[in-house]
Amino acid sequence: MLIDQLKADIERATRGRNTLASSLLKVVLAECQTRNKFDDDFIISYCRKMIQSNLETIGAGGDQVKLNRENELLRSYVPASLSEEELQIHADKMQIEILAARSDGQAIGILSKHLKSMGLSAHGDTMKSVIAKMKVGAAG
Repeated sequence: MLIDQLKADIERATRGRNTLASSLLKVVLAECQTRNKFDDDFIISYCRKMIQSNLETIGAGGDQVKLNRENELLRSYVPASLSEEELQIHADKMQIEILAARSDGQAIGILSKHLKSMGLSAHGDTMKSVIAKMKVGAAG
């Protein structure tokens, strides 16, 4: 579980006097405690939000070096997203279910559930693109 990894990483950062890592990871742990949510999905989601926030701050002229280091740490808690080609392979396995979906949102939900069951993830825009191409291919 990620919560165990998070606690171990905080302890390791504290012992190693890595104040950036220690402080950042304590923020993540505090958010888990505040919301009483310690599951992997919450930690992943919260880390993604922090990464996005840091990217926006960098875009607005924030401390790029520090925020990039923070993002590097946070990414270790976020599963890597599949490329469009990798996602297409998984979508092809679910083609019947995806094409039977009543909406794009439902199709994305079907594909997301499949990926999650395998411990994988993909960006929403990538899923939309793959599903749109699948529908065009099926119609043509």
